[in-house]
Amino acid sequence: MNGWKRLNRLAFCTLLMLVVLAAGTGKSLAAVQSEDVSLGGIYPGMTYEEVTACYGAPTREERGYAQLVHRVIFYGDTVEIGFCGNKVLYVTVTADNGWRTPQGLHAGMGLDEALRICGEDYKSYPSPKQRRADQKDSPFFEMRWQGIRYVYHCEAPDGVYSYEPGDTTWGINLIAKDDKAAQVEAVTIRAYPPEH
Repeated sequence: MNGWKRLNRLAFCTLLMLVVLAAGTGKSLAAVQSEDVSLGGIYPGMTYEEVTACYGAPTREERGYAQLVHRVIFYGDTVEIGFCGNKVLYVTVTADNGWRTPQGLHAGMGLDEALRICGEDYKSYPSPKQRRADQKDSPFFEMRWQGIRYVYHCEAPDGVYSYEPGDTTWGINLIAKDDKAAQVEAVTIRAYPPEH
């Protein structure tokens, strides 16, 4: 009987050690992974040519509004895609127009459901309190949004950027009118390079 206890204890310790090793070396268990950071099949790092090959010529195009945003294209009034150089930096969708993430996140969905899908590993940010008067009519969503932003980060895939691994992260932003809102007003996917 003493031999069985020793064998059971050894088996338990081995199993425990395997669980600890797997947890320490496995992929992050965060709900949002890099393969989830896509809207309508567009993801950070795609080129302008790849985007227009998928969706055709944009409805309109504007010069960028910030140091890292050089060009912004629009598809209708509800899809905005910002480029850093020739690569997608962000995509923002402001209506339920069929553009979704691989997890099914989309503008207009219930905020509770979106937060349940993405998990509780987010940071929330209110919109800036002081905005210039001309920003409320800006063509760029980032300049005019109001409310609260729920931001999820994950590692960017290897080889996407020339920075050191871990310097650039990708993210999903859920934007709602406030923390008591029932629905998601907009969804943004984006890259966060070290300069940001």
